[in-house]
Amino acid sequence: MLRALTAWLTLTVAVHCCSTDTDCSLNGLCTNGSCVCDAAWSGGDCGVLRLLPTPKANGIRNSTSTWGGSAHHDAASGKWYMFASEFINDCGLNNWSPNSRVIRTVSTTGPLGPYAFDGEVLPTFHHNPQVRRTSNGSYVMYVIGRDCNKTSDCTNGPSPAPVTTPCPIPGDMGPPNMESGITAYFAQTLTSPWTEIGQVLGSNAKEDWDADTTNPGPYLHPNGSVLLMYRGCGYYCSGGEKIGLAVADSYTSVSYERLNKAHSLCDTCYNEDPYVWQDTRGNYHALLHNLGPNGGFDCHEAGGEYRSCDMGTHAFSSDGFSWTFSKTVPFNTTVAWSDGSSVVLHRRERPQLIVENGAPQYLINGVQYFNDGDRSATLIVPVNTQ
Repeated sequence: MLRALTAWLTLTVAVHCCSTDTDCSLNGLCTNGSCVCDAAWSGGDCGVLRLLPTPKANGIRNSTSTWGGSAHHDAASGKWYMFASEFINDCGLNNWSPNSRVIRTVSTTGPLGPYAFDGEVLPTFHHNPQVRRTSNGSYVMYVIGRDCNKTSDCTNGPSPAPVTTPCPIPGDMGPPNMESGITAYFAQTLTSPWTEIGQVLGSNAKEDWDADTTNPGPYLHPNGSVLLMYRGCGYYCSGGEKIGLAVADSYTSVSYERLNKAHSLCDTCYNEDPYVWQDTRGNYHALLHNLGPNGGFDCHEAGGEYRSCDMGTHAFSSDGFSWTFSKTVPFNTTVAWSDGSSVVLHRRERPQLIVENGAPQYLINGVQYFNDGDRSATLIVPVNTQ
């Protein structure tokens, strides 16, 4: 068993020849037939994140459950602020709906944290925040959900999931968990109040591949225009989770054009939770939660080895519109601690990054540990950039 686990802990990629930078996942340069990877990436096709050990006291892991977040540095105060999904009423991940709210947390010790509660930003039900800084130093937050104070009490254990929508919107065809629909908010600073811009994507026709729209992954260009990657799926999320794109001329707009009305970016790729960034060469990248082969929601041990633990997907594009979804796994559920030990997680999803100068610096995930019941936490791991 130990030998099998040790073998699984190491991500391996077969060395291969390259013809163009695309063969290097746009994470490096094809030089003399081999990939020379950027500092944050490794492997024959530069598809594996070089993650470093992290202290056990990182991110958010306390008496309440959280599920990933978006972290930013406030230069004026020197503090780091992370906007996270938190579940109220002693609820865990199984009761994320209708019990999720968006909170602001703060770290005075750097980007790894730990982060402490610093106030409620949006009440229940709001979930899956991604905060992006504009070119003028203000901030835009994309979330799913709607104002809904009909929560459940999990004091005595998980509660049944909503069978009907607790807070319906007339004409909305989304599922009872209220996950369909993406709304944008604006704030001048990380600690300012947030003002609603409006819903930028709603539910679509029942026959559309993206009848439900959720999991916003925005990228804000310097001119203020937006490239929004999102997860779509069939009516009530039938037909599998796939990825689409929408664009807007400005982050102040609610007029977003869906670019993939007929079909998703990749009809044979199953992913959710996109995070998008642009590197210094102008290429676009996305990290996602893999729902395809050996991925999903249940890393587990079977027959002396771990299975369904390849939780990450990397996608890349030279123009932001035509994307390649790599088969190389950028991260799995293994985490190395700075004390020399390591842990295999039950779930590791909702990837977001702290990016500086186009390069990943820290990976943030919503995670669940084995033997921790329904509790969830937010993990931050540094990326090797040397």
